[in-house]
Amino acid sequence: RKEENWRVAFYICVFSIIGSLLRIGMAQLFGEECANPGTVGWIRSEQPLCVTNDGVTSRQGGIIFSDLPANMFGSFLLGMMQNGVSLNLAVDVPIAFLPSKDLFQGCNLLHSAIKMGFCGALTSFSSWNSEMVVMMFSFGDEGHNSEIIRALLGYIIGVQLALGSFIFGRNAAVYLHRVLNPGLAREMDAVAVKLTEGVPVNRNLPAFERRYLHELDDVQEEKIEPEHMSSLEQWKNTTKEHRRVNNEALPYLCDIEERVLKYGPTVIDDDMKTSSEKYGWDLKSLETWVAEKDASSFDMKTSTQSPSAKTAISVAVFLFVVFYTLLIIGVIKVNGDDAYSITYRTMLFSAIFAPPGALLRWRLSEYNGHLPGHWSWFPVGTFTANFSASIISIAMIAIDYVFGMSGNPHSFWVYGTCRAIKTGFAGSLSTVSTFSEEIYGFMELKAPKAFYSYYYTLFTIGMSCVCSVAVYAMIV
Repeated sequence: RKEENWRVAFYICVFSIIGSLLRIGMAQLFGEECANPGTVGWIRSEQPLCVTNDGVTSRQGGIIFSDLPANMFGSFLLGMMQNGVSLNLAVDVPIAFLPSKDLFQGCNLLHSAIKMGFCGALTSFSSWNSEMVVMMFSFGDEGHNSEIIRALLGYIIGVQLALGSFIFGRNAAVYLHRVLNPGLAREMDAVAVKLTEGVPVNRNLPAFERRYLHELDDVQEEKIEPEHMSSLEQWKNTTKEHRRVNNEALPYLCDIEERVLKYGPTVIDDDMKTSSEKYGWDLKSLETWVAEKDASSFDMKTSTQSPSAKTAISVAVFLFVVFYTLLIIGVIKVNGDDAYSITYRTMLFSAIFAPPGALLRWRLSEYNGHLPGHWSWFPVGTFTANFSASIISIAMIAIDYVFGMSGNPHSFWVYGTCRAIKTGFAGSLSTVSTFSEEIYGFMELKAPKAFYSYYYTLFTIGMSCVCSVAVYAMIV
């Protein structure tokens, strides 16, 4: 367990660096070049993409905040990375939009790194909240006209577009799954028909048994001679009447089939035997089928091989060291006083702070669902990450503003550190992609639990906004 955590941690670090750099780059591309020409460098001066705003009220369009494109893209990508269970597909594949036998399906470390590291660091709740708070305080506007209404609209737009992007990603994953897995697509349609007939299909069973036991003959791809099927046929016949919805024996039947077909006859225990005797199931025939299948040439088992643990952690450590070394060298070497150099130096410096923020968010996520009693549904880990990151972010903005208003020149290490903590650490500690995923998960529940999505959204945004306003007011 400890070694596995180290492997995941290193991969999250690597992908959080990539995600934070892309987020900062997208913010520069879509808005900062318009506010400070020359900061991006590779866009012609007459062709800036003036789409977003950083919340300064002397410029229009602050509700389209600077990290909105990154939040949308990260939420879309997380939607694309959903598994078969989440998308209600015929079979549980780790990454639904890829072919079921693709080698990437077995790379669980990369799945976690992309979801938690890349998507989490690419999207930022703290910067979104901070820019709305800045708008409320009319920072940058000599007339001091607060834009509270625009800020509130900014919160609404931020939630809707991120959530919409996540749903769009899910739908895109389902479409690609059907295109790249035509057999599973036909099975998915057959499963829907079976469900209307009152027969749910256990998607956790191996492909051949899943289709044979539930009589999905039209989508069965493997063919086995009838003389080899007698034992499995016997099991199917003795269990057929217990496969219908709301049958009291169905949970026991699913448990027995999943465990025996996955781990073999050695897992059969007294409870399984008791259940089988009670409901008249021929457990011996299932045991015989598994033994015959393992010993014969008709082997339908498929697997996706993932890299060995030793190789995986070696690659992760190597990439982490290379990335961090390049970032440190970049911060040291890129030391000019022009807008272009300052921008990219701050970007590299911010990326150095990304891994600690992503790792803290990862550890906090383990507390989701651990509140006692009625509040067990609340994702306390994600809320804590987003809330604390929002406070840190607005505090760094306020401190940076105070330094700037003091009139005294400060070195890069003063204002650069404030911005790096705000953009790198707090930006990677908070997340919009997971926030959107959790909101959607609540919306999928039946009422009144579906209303958890609104409670969770309003509580997270409300607490972050109110407390950030208080912190900013005290410092500024």
